[in-house]
Amino acid sequence: MAAIEYTEGRYEVQDVGFGRVFKWRPEIALVECDCGLLTTLDRSETTCAWCGADHAVLVREELSAHRVLSAHRVV
Repeated sequence: MAAIEYTEGRYEVQDVGFGRVFKWRPEIALVECDCGLLTTLDRSETTCAWCGADHAVLVREELSAHRVLSAHRVV
């Protein structure tokens, strides 16, 4: 299993009839499972839908690593 890509948590804005709606999208990691399935996982969903393998450790490490890196960025 390997982490392929990471997406930061963010709000998505949708314009509606009388204003805007803000939807929270949590941070996710794109993971390639040992069974070959590419899947997006987050802190609450860590199991491969195809084979049932639990990738909790990999997902939490990947998301934590990006959080630490983004906290140390100089703007």
